[in-house]
Amino acid sequence: MLFECQISGQESTEKYQKCTTQVALSGDSSADTQSYDEKQWLGVAMDVNEQAGKFIVCAHRWCEIVSKQLRMVGACYLLSTSINDHKILAPLLDKPKKNGVFYQGMAQFGTSAQFSKNNKDILFGAPGIYQGRGGFVIKDILNDNFTTVDYSNSENHKVYSKEEYEDSMVGYSITSGRFFFNKIQIAVGGPGPSTFGLGKVLIYSGEMLIGRYAGSQYGGGFGSSLASGNFSGDEHDDLVVGAPMEYDVVDEGRVYILISTGLGSFMENKIVLVGDNIPGSRFGTTVANIGDLNQDGIDDIAVGAPYENGCGAVYIYYGNLISIDEIKRQKIIGKSLSPELKGFGISFSRPKDVDNNGYLDFAVGAFLSDQAVLLHTKPVIKSNTTVQSSPSELNPQDTDCFGDIFKDGCLNLSVSINLLGKAFKKVDLEVSIYIDVEKNENQKRAVLQKAEDNYIQTELGLNNQFHKIYQLKTRKRRDLFKPVVINLIVTVQTNETEMNISPIQDLLNPNIIKYEIPFLNDCGADKLCAVDLQTRLKCEGFEMYPKNNEDLLNIQMRKKAVLSVNTVSEPQYILVSQKKESKSATDIKDITHQYSFYNNGPSDLKAGNFTLKVYKIGSLLSNLDPQVNSSGTFLRITCLSETFNNKPQFYEMKCHFREWLKESLFLIEVYMKMDIAKLDSMLPVVKSELIMNSVKDKDYVDDVAIEGKIYSVSTNFRSPGQPKPVKTWIIVLCVVLGILLLLGFIAGLWKCGFFKRQKVHRIRQHDGSMKQEVQPDPDSEPLN
Repeated sequence: MLFECQISGQESTEKYQKCTTQVALSGDSSADTQSYDEKQWLGVAMDVNEQAGKFIVCAHRWCEIVSKQLRMVGACYLLSTSINDHKILAPLLDKPKKNGVFYQGMAQFGTSAQFSKNNKDILFGAPGIYQGRGGFVIKDILNDNFTTVDYSNSENHKVYSKEEYEDSMVGYSITSGRFFFNKIQIAVGGPGPSTFGLGKVLIYSGEMLIGRYAGSQYGGGFGSSLASGNFSGDEHDDLVVGAPMEYDVVDEGRVYILISTGLGSFMENKIVLVGDNIPGSRFGTTVANIGDLNQDGIDDIAVGAPYENGCGAVYIYYGNLISIDEIKRQKIIGKSLSPELKGFGISFSRPKDVDNNGYLDFAVGAFLSDQAVLLHTKPVIKSNTTVQSSPSELNPQDTDCFGDIFKDGCLNLSVSINLLGKAFKKVDLEVSIYIDVEKNENQKRAVLQKAEDNYIQTELGLNNQFHKIYQLKTRKRRDLFKPVVINLIVTVQTNETEMNISPIQDLLNPNIIKYEIPFLNDCGADKLCAVDLQTRLKCEGFEMYPKNNEDLLNIQMRKKAVLSVNTVSEPQYILVSQKKESKSATDIKDITHQYSFYNNGPSDLKAGNFTLKVYKIGSLLSNLDPQVNSSGTFLRITCLSETFNNKPQFYEMKCHFREWLKESLFLIEVYMKMDIAKLDSMLPVVKSELIMNSVKDKDYVDDVAIEGKIYSVSTNFRSPGQPKPVKTWIIVLCVVLGILLLLGFIAGLWKCGFFKRQKVHRIRQHDGSMKQEVQPDPDSEPLN
């Protein structure tokens, strides 16, 4: 069934609204086709194209009847504004020699569906094609041209071994975007148990496969949901991938955000979202691009966790130029809206400004309670705050202002606040100010002249400005190197009722403004002081030997750096079959070992060296390719050779680095290939090591602690293994228990009199127990 819900442009006074039931869509694609549309799951996938005035609704369990058998081919319906003006789309019917059960007969066409980014095509997923290997269909929106893309074409699409694409379920999810080169590509999810159970996402340019990305956990369902959009603020679309069954305990779920480089690939470091990491929630079952909610020019993301705590939840993440923040997000819990909601977050609509307030709204499905929830977006307020001090620098030599007690009239602080946004008139504003926050009360060098100015509450409109001059008192204290730090907290108060949507402060707009007032200390423009300690000693009385009055004291400075190291093997392990098969190209496995080093500071590292080793496994390893990249502007890494040196037991490469600044990263990756066809019954371990040393700076006390530090990465091989034989004592015990159970059953029947049945003639003599037979009873006496 389809339901139509009338929503007015104004805020509704009713919390619950009933939707009009429309007739169930049905119909055959041709007069020669017999179909079965009961339990077709109409609405499993839906999408809207406002530009063309059309929408698509799919039923992936729609069946064709062939030889009295149901073939779950799947179908979709293309509709316009009128529910009666619809057309059935079933392109996988009537394919000569291709409608068998093992090819397209169980295609489940329409499991996913979406209008393309440029609204010229409609994309349909069909994960059941070719025994669950899957594929997808592209339809030109202006005509009836369909293009089916699957693994059956050995020339273009069958690019992986059978084990990798068997049961891939490619087409379970689908989306499109301008990921690379400002052209539209198609992303298709295959969360099935292929690719060693990791799931995958395939990137297509038209019909040509151009990229493949696998999950990281067995059975995690990587690729179950997809969404595209510009979530990083650049000119390229990024990709959001749901993996709802990934777990630490059970089915917490994760979401991965792949940021596009725009040049044919996504960045290696994925952004990982975990929600509240609640077991059983299946966070990432659905993901969606819900447009720019906070109107910062960057798309935002909705993530559904429909099974969280039995009711479901929706998480809103805001796109950002730097990175998507797991902390600065919004969570909407289903039971907070209604205790009846179940499965809240199973699906999302496309965003649309329903209430005409200038902000996009969207609907959320709650399938277990037969409800849908329309979420209105609150007006978002950003505060633009300016702080200035007079004077801009404090002079500790001014005795009129810096003495042993606080003195008035020496420091003023000017604060101006403007509110940015729309669809609101006035809001309540709270302004709190805290002076010299890094010092305790006894060591503060400045305080407010009026203590009541610490907190101010006022009403501020869209085109008005809050302006206040705070007067401060100052006094002299020993610490003249650290500035006076002032924290200003600006908070917008909301007075929201059930039917009144009040504005909300932008989570990404900082409401704490930090302002520093430095001291005049002649430390230069960078305000970094190089301490020159001088001590003067004066002796009272007559000095016997004045020539020994000079002494030189050396104070050695300390250099300290804390390093963060992360090592990754891709893949983490490789499954190896024990069956002896003929060698093919798929016997060559790609292995990558990655080392990432980050200098957390607080000091720079002047120089150092590292040695990279890859241990040999006979002649199985080949094509070793080391790559070294750095994010530091001045970091220079020089290797004695561009390739590995061949040693008796390992391959080795030595490198030097200089000027490793704090808060900078360098990355070392080793790409290698391994021929697993040559493996014997003993499964080896591919191991690499990196040994790092820093060069001591003679002018400083070194406290880096990376002398001869060894880091290693290993890739293990695993075999499916053989089932262990059942031990003899278990078999004997089962037989004895079975005999005892049988004897007990027989004894029960004996006790109930089952084996003491009466003779037939006695049973017949019993009144009403049985009718007389026509034939005489052989046990009775003969008649005279």
